[in-house]
Amino acid sequence: MGLIGSFVRFIVSIGLLIAVLVLGIVFAPQLISAFGNMPGTVTVGNVQIPLLASIIASLVLTLVVNLIAIPFRRSS
Repeated sequence: MGLIGSFVRFIVSIGLLIAVLVLGIVFAPQLISAFGNMPGTVTVGNVQIPLLASIIASLVLTLVVNLIAIPFRRSS
């Protein structure tokens, strides 16, 4: 892949990053309220720690990032 291909890959990556950030900002209130009501939330004083939600979010985001990265991997 030459210089043009690398540039296109870079532009697509930046576009995906911007799209994910915009979607995250738009849907942040719904995500925050959903995570607070899940089972597995530990409450210490006035602080709620969503342990199960954090694990699920980590697994889902890992899967999504790996699926998005498949076309961008270099074959040896």
